[in-house]
Parts: sequence; C-alpha cells; structure tokens
Amino acid sequence: MPRKQITQFTAASAIALTDRFLLQQGATGTAFTYGTVTQLLNGGLASTYSSVTVNGSTVPANGIYLPASNTLGFAVNSTAEMQMTGTALSPATSDGLALGTTALMWSDMFLASGAVVNFNNGDMTITHGSNVLTIAGGSLAVETMLMASLAAGASYDDDAAAASGGIAIGQIYRNGNFLMVRLT
Repeated sequence: MPRKQITQFTAASAIALTDRFLLQQGATGTAFTYGTVTQLLNGGLASTYSSVTVNGSTVPANGIYLPASNTLGFAVNSTAEMQMTGTALSPATSDGLALGTTALMWSDMFLASGAVVNFNNGDMTITHGSNVLTIAGGSLAVETMLMASLAAGASYDDDAAAASGGIAIGQIYRNGNFLMVRLT
C-alpha cells in the first residue's frame, strides 16, 4: 500500500487506519518508524536513534513480532517462520523451516566442542568429543558397494597397521566389525 505524505493534519487529510507511514525523527533523520496508523495509535511501534522496539504479538504479513516474552518472531506471507531467544534460533514450528535450499546452500558450519547434531528429538545424534565423533541411537547406513569392498578386504587393528596395508590417510578401513578412518 502506498504511503501518504502529509505535512499538516486536517480533517480533510483522510488517513485510513491501514495507511502506511514513515516517521522521521531528529534533525539528521537518523531514526525511522514505519507502519500503519493503527499500529501508531495503539502504541505498537516505537523507535529510538539506536534501535527499534517491536510491541505487537500478532503475526504480521511480513515482519517481526513478539510471540512470547523475550522472543522475537519472524513472519513471511502472514506465517510465523522463525523465532529467536537469548539462547536459540529456531523455526516457529517443528520441521517448519529449511536451513538453506538446493540452490542457496550455506558454505560452512562451525560448532563448538561438545556440539550435538540431534535428529528427530534424540532419535539419532552425532556428538563431538575430543577428536571423536560419536553416532548414537540407530544404525549408520553406508553405500552398498563400499560396504562390500570393505567386507572383502583385510581388517586392520589400528592406523599404523592400515598404513602398512596401503590405506592412505583419510580413507576408510575395517577394524573387525567397525569402520575406521585413517587419521595418521
């Protein structure tokens, strides 16, 4: 909806409650508030020179709102999509938001020591420890051809034995019923 530019408010100004406005504050105009007249009249928008305060708890068409205490919500197309608290950034609903797309992928992920990648509320996890990734809660499926070639190959007790057998650093080898990656 287009904004109306009104320099004086008179009875003939004809501002609808849904009209959008832009309010400039300060001599240099460094703070702005943008919203509907209804939001302004209801105290739903406030701004300062360094921040914008969001007061509405209703999901907007596109924007930021307050779904709960100390929680910022982000909406797109009148649908709650994401929430942020002091300790978490999460989708607004379980299984409700992808992290990237097939065309717009993230480049890297950096996790702290002890980080957990948690699938389906603990059904399976990948947990970091000191130089160890632990997969728990289920089975690890590896491509059939790789498994067949590993099963047919020799079993090595450790990285040194795997190195003697011609396994290069970074390659997978079998240690009995376990798959190992040669690191040294």
